[in-house]
Amino acid sequence: MPMHKIKHEWFVCPKDSHTNEVIARFACQGTFGFDDNTLENVLCEDGKKRNLWRTTEQDAWFLWRSRTDLKFEVFNRLGNGKIRDVTSPLFRKDRRSPKKKAKRRKPVPT
Repeated sequence: MPMHKIKHEWFVCPKDSHTNEVIARFACQGTFGFDDNTLENVLCEDGKKRNLWRTTEQDAWFLWRSRTDLKFEVFNRLGNGKIRDVTSPLFRKDRRSPKKKAKRRKPVPT
């Protein structure tokens, strides 16, 4: 029986109409269908219902780092778990953006 790695699913929640428009244009440029990127009235871990845009961690970071006048929150969930706000613990100014894991090299014997 193969073991499947549980993956995080990422979302952004715009806080104003300008941000929603920018994220909508950004999402339409991707490889996924427009309707597949939205979740409406989704119940989050804090008990509030939100309209969310599905994204990737890298795209969320791209939006976060490029934001000048964008106002949004970042959410994720593990597998089919609850959707939770990860804006303040993960998306802060002093944290580096996610990168692909580099392969470890074995030390050269001296």
